[in-house]
Amino acid sequence: MRINLRKFLTADYWRLDTSRATFATRHGWSNEDVDVVTPDRRTWRAIDYIWLWMSDGANVGTMQQAGSIVALGLSWREAAAVIAIGNILIAAAIALNGVMGSRYHIPMSIATRASMGFYFSYFTVMSRLVLGLIYFGKLRYLFLIKSIFAMVAAFALLGWAIHTGGSGPIFSQPSTIHGSTKSWAWVMGINVAVSSKTTLALNISDLTRYGRKPSVSYWQFLFVPLVYWVFAFIGIVVASSGQAIYGTVSWDPTTLIARWTNRAAAFFCALAFGMATLGTNISTNSVAASNDLAFLIPRWINLRRGAAIVAVLGGWATAPWKIQASATSLTTFLSGYVIVLAPIMSIMICDYWIIRKGRLYVHMLYQNDGIYRYFRGVNWRALVAIIVAVPVNLPGLIHAINKHVVIGNYAFFYMASWLTATAMGGGIYTVLSLLFPPTETLVDFAVYDQDEDVDEKRPNMTVSAV
Repeated sequence: MRINLRKFLTADYWRLDTSRATFATRHGWSNEDVDVVTPDRRTWRAIDYIWLWMSDGANVGTMQQAGSIVALGLSWREAAAVIAIGNILIAAAIALNGVMGSRYHIPMSIATRASMGFYFSYFTVMSRLVLGLIYFGKLRYLFLIKSIFAMVAAFALLGWAIHTGGSGPIFSQPSTIHGSTKSWAWVMGINVAVSSKTTLALNISDLTRYGRKPSVSYWQFLFVPLVYWVFAFIGIVVASSGQAIYGTVSWDPTTLIARWTNRAAAFFCALAFGMATLGTNISTNSVAASNDLAFLIPRWINLRRGAAIVAVLGGWATAPWKIQASATSLTTFLSGYVIVLAPIMSIMICDYWIIRKGRLYVHMLYQNDGIYRYFRGVNWRALVAIIVAVPVNLPGLIHAINKHVVIGNYAFFYMASWLTATAMGGGIYTVLSLLFPPTETLVDFAVYDQDEDVDEKRPNMTVSAV
């Protein structure tokens, strides 16, 4: 049988044969993966999301996180408290932002149009896509399998560490800093704890849109702190016991596994943590970036093709191993990019809960001439909030890259980059929206995808610059 290779070089072969999108203004502006999730695909229960978090959280990075905070000079108790506070904060953001997905069953890329405007939402998507590509190195069943393997490996490692080395010296090590230095170490530790999950907080709608009930989002407020704190604490215990066994402290559990003489046990734990890392890539990066690509080029890319592109570009072309070569470079990168993502996330949350009171008009989110057009597709309130919130932390980012650059007190803003970016972005947007309300985009009741008499319920469609 002869294979015609020339067909692979034609545009018709790669163009998706998409049916007309449900609400999009033009054919080719959406596809099945960008459209509202149909009822038969809304199958995720609340319990399914805990497998997601365990698949993402039970990995080497979570265990190393405690080490980066203890390295600031805090004791293990203080580090544990910092991790708990940070995860509670980011869990609240995840739960609040995820409701747009679980209630309206739309992806994050579409949800951003309510606060950003039809065309400015592309900036949001591109911002998140960059991080997803750099970090990339049926889903609920995949998460379940990976979470089981990772959980067994983590607790097996914990058991070995306690049995062999006891609690170790870290638990008797006091804090080495005092006064304002300690206070700022707490702030920096919280910033580290929340920064790594900001991408998930931003794109959580891509996952909650498959939920059976709107309430699946609220469960994340319990799941996230529980999972990440437990595995971060395991990291502290393992590192402390490892120091008692081998004489040196290592916050990377794989370096301890590499010293094991039992090859079978070492192979199993290494394989389990490798699968957990794969789960992190899928949940945090591949799903997000694939949705972004499907949104940007819906005529040519769906989730499956998007995942393949992410694997190539994110896995090799962007050389992510250089960014993650050391804990310092990774922390610098996370803190640096969060100054862009955190304001966007905060704006979305404030817009949905404070300005719109949770009411969206789903059909209009897909239409470039609808009520979410604002002024030429841009909500100027969101633009102003981002323009103000992002530059405040830029001097700190420059200093983090080049220590020879003196920035004075601006360094304190950057120590709390997530907190300052989130507060300023959401705060400025809320004040501007209250002073200059976007009345043409506000509706008196939510309009879902299943509403039949849309024309009768449709608000005033005279769209003006707001």
